[in-house]
Amino acid sequence: MCMILKIYDLMGIEYMVYDVQKNKTEFDAEQIQLLCNRRNGVGADRFVMIMGNMQQRISFCVWDETGRSVEISDKDKMVFACYLKDHSYTKDQTEITGKLGDKAALDSQLPAEKALVTEVRLTDAFVQRMEQKDKKQEGFAC
Repeated sequence: MCMILKIYDLMGIEYMVYDVQKNKTEFDAEQIQLLCNRRNGVGADRFVMIMGNMQQRISFCVWDETGRSVEISDKDKMVFACYLKDHSYTKDQTEITGKLGDKAALDSQLPAEKALVTEVRLTDAFVQRMEQKDKKQEGFAC
């Protein structure tokens, strides 16, 4: 089972973006911490989980590298908007404005060309490590 993540490097901050619709799995705080860990995981400063699809309302939540849920910042909104554009979730700027509001939609246009994007595919072994963490907590995220 291969899971696909995107890493957006925007203004010196690494955002790990995970689309639940494409991967069919949600993560808990401990798994997010493992993913964001630069030594034992993939490594990132922020973790953005995209939820919903074209037929539903698309939303997102953000965690820091420790797996703690945090308030969504303007830069988080920029990354979300970049992801929506990159993956054809939106057809035009009007849709992004509707999802984020005028200021965030305007700001999201500025850094899109400057964001470096890397695709990361998690190996079966890494996914198994995450499943083991999940079983220890008796949850079923993976």
